[in-house]
Amino acid sequence: MKTKLPLLIVLALLPVFVHGQDIHFSQSEFSPLVVNPAYTGRFSGNLRLINNYRSQWRSINKAFSTLGLALDKPVSFRGQDYGIGFLYLNDYAGNNRLVTHSFHASLAYQVFWNNHQITTGLQPGFVLREFDPESITFPSQYDPSNGTYNSGIPNGESMLEEQIHYFSLNVGVA
Repeated sequence: MKTKLPLLIVLALLPVFVHGQDIHFSQSEFSPLVVNPAYTGRFSGNLRLINNYRSQWRSINKAFSTLGLALDKPVSFRGQDYGIGFLYLNDYAGNNRLVTHSFHASLAYQVFWNNHQITTGLQPGFVLREFDPESITFPSQYDPSNGTYNSGIPNGESMLEEQIHYFSLNVGVA
């Protein structure tokens, strides 16, 4: 027990040091791999396929929409219980056409400890974000002589990248 105490303290304090904003669905119980990678393979069955779709604010032009697709499976290997899976998320954010594609592999490991089941999960992935800079207007592009927007006026922004990509790592315990 003494050797596991430092690990439990680190896991308890981890949310204090780690910050992030993720895509979310209104019924989180139907998107377990989005909520926590430790839920990978934790279900009764052989294979689970989940498809989620969320559309927000349809009354505005170019509403926000999010698509989630997850596939996972419980696996036993050498007497140990694992879960393996895949998660794809696509988020389309409004008029600025900010599109996010997220691809994650998911792995979970279950252990039994003092009549309790503890599962840890790891979800490495790749995220690609892109937007259309032509769809954004800046205050500097309004012509003061007539008060109208003019896309021919420089926007004054020097570092607008149309596309960025980065590594993402999700970790969870259940």
